[in-house]
Amino acid sequence: MGSCLYSDKNITRLIIYASPPGNRAYMVSLFLFLGENMTVKEIAQAVNKTERTVQNWVKKTSEQCSSVNERCSLASPSKPADFDLNETITIIETGLGKNAAALFAQSAKTESSIVKQNNQNEVLMQFMSNMQKQQNEFMTAVLKALNNNQSRQLEYKQDYYSIIGYANNIKLPIAFSEAIKLGKEAANISRENNIEIRKIPDERFGYVNSYHIEVLKKVFEL
Repeated sequence: MGSCLYSDKNITRLIIYASPPGNRAYMVSLFLFLGENMTVKEIAQAVNKTERTVQNWVKKTSEQCSSVNERCSLASPSKPADFDLNETITIIETGLGKNAAALFAQSAKTESSIVKQNNQNEVLMQFMSNMQKQQNEFMTAVLKALNNNQSRQLEYKQDYYSIIGYANNIKLPIAFSEAIKLGKEAANISRENNIEIRKIPDERFGYVNSYHIEVLKKVFEL
């Protein structure tokens, strides 16, 4: 077996599964170049298809490719069939066509020259650094969105009340006759200062006038 990013084959696979879908072709081609065969499940993860779909590709490929057929015949539930680079490319070509297969083949060829020129640990460190950067950017965006949402919630405050609604808000008992009188005063002040008077629903009267809180403060101080 060829060398691998980690001595533990499963850890390398976890790195592939953690990759964004757009980067999986790159990671899988690197994985294959480094000597690790791919199972049906891993190919399905890489191309974003179901295992059943890829299994059908394998079945069709085995009818024409003796090495794939041999691997399938030797497979067992405890040891599923896995496929080398050429076999994997052939399977992908069966399912997705020559262009998709060429993408994997080209990626493997390109990465082979890179791996030869760089220490594998440096390749891994760069990959993990990029992953960490993406995660940091994602978390920063999430926290910013949450903070903005909280700020909007904190900034919100009710600025229009009915006469009785404002009286209740400041815990001031008020008679109905007094509410009518204060309402007229609030309406006059609002019109004199070109301040909007709004209608709000009321369960007793249908709709009643509401006034800006600054107008109400002035009225209740009179």
